[in-house]
Amino acid sequence: MRITALVLAHGAAEVRVHLVTGAAPGTAVRQTGWAVAPGGPGSELLPVHGLTAGPAAPAADTAFAARAVAPVLTGEMVAGGESGDLFVCLARLSGERDPAPLHALADVAVRRAADGAYEVTVGWADGPTHRARLTPEAVRVNGCLDQGLSA
Repeated sequence: MRITALVLAHGAAEVRVHLVTGAAPGTAVRQTGWAVAPGGPGSELLPVHGLTAGPAAPAADTAFAARAVAPVLTGEMVAGGESGDLFVCLARLSGERDPAPLHALADVAVRRAADGAYEVTVGWADGPTHRARLTPEAVRVNGCLDQGLSA
């Protein structure tokens, strides 16, 4: 199994993109947010593509707080194999008392190109638009090629 990952960040918000290849159809996928203590910063995840909201992770002790809880999104491999499946979410860790709704921070569109690559467009509500193209071999963002982003 191979995971090609990209995070586009703007302010406190992130768009997290993961292309999973080499896993069998039906394989479970899980994306977690930051573990935070009640009354502390807010940790949010919003499913965009291939994921759905799941129950929060069980409370656990961390180095910074007792009883920290993390949001969780879940998904499942559909295509599997070398063509892979794409999973996308919005994430935020914020200490603001009344932050703007997470869905209002970015407009995210996902499409599959004719050659099988995934194309993700992120338009930040108060900033630029980024376009990314993901294949199992490479990630291209706004025309800059970086093949060192796969893990």
